[in-house]
Amino acid sequence: SKDDLRAVVDAARAHYASTRRRTTSVYALEDYGSWALVATRAARPLASVVLNDPDAAAALRDDCATFLASEALYARRGIPYRRGYLLHGAPGTGKTSAALAIAAELERTHGLRGLYVVSPALDELNDATFAEALRNAKSPSILLIEDVDAAFSAREGRNANGLTFSGLLNALDGALAQEGRLLFLTTNHPERLDPALVRPGRVDYKLEFGHATDDAARRYAAHFYADAATPADVAAIAAAATGQRLSVAQLQAAFSRHPDDPRAAAAAVRALEGGS
Repeated sequence: SKDDLRAVVDAARAHYASTRRRTTSVYALEDYGSWALVATRAARPLASVVLNDPDAAAALRDDCATFLASEALYARRGIPYRRGYLLHGAPGTGKTSAALAIAAELERTHGLRGLYVVSPALDELNDATFAEALRNAKSPSILLIEDVDAAFSAREGRNANGLTFSGLLNALDGALAQEGRLLFLTTNHPERLDPALVRPGRVDYKLEFGHATDDAARRYAAHFYADAATPADVAAIAAAATGQRLSVAQLQAAFSRHPDDPRAAAAAVRALEGGS
């Protein structure tokens, strides 16, 4: 009967919604400015993003959430409804991981419609296709431009087919730029960025990602080995990391080799060479 069919459709819709709440939709910019859904990743918990300031990741998430809840306020005050973030620091320190974790939380709590990832060095990209792609991204969403310094370290930079620095700026916040968008820029070299790209209004919030302190290593070990480590095991891992200038990615690699043996992980961390 019609009622039976409706019940099946409603059950399927509810099941789909429940699975999406546990995933993050990741889109990649393809040739000529089209988007492709490349992954529905398992939602990464924010607790897995360990920064030297234990409150920094939550503060970044809260700032994004405040923005998403403030569309009416932006409209009343005549402010473009966009907000920009610069995540900068050494490789492997958690910049992309933070963007993924925040996207996962905001999809669940604030109706975010995905994480859109751009490499500005994509050969087929030019000013027109880049601007069109940004306008076609769902809203609200996070636009993640990784390693932005690699393509635009100077105002005259351009990629192979013509995405210019001025075209990048116009697409991000020109007259026709998309609204309802969180912009995340990542770089290992913030000193190489043109001041025009990171001026207030384009970048409103900057967060540095550093090598893990012994306290950060302790907190990450406690998270990774939540069911397998004693306080003494966690302290041993933190002690092994002390003074080494290790990235969280290096710690993760050492832990992953010994997922059920924190004592072996401490030895693996001790054997690492600092600096990433």
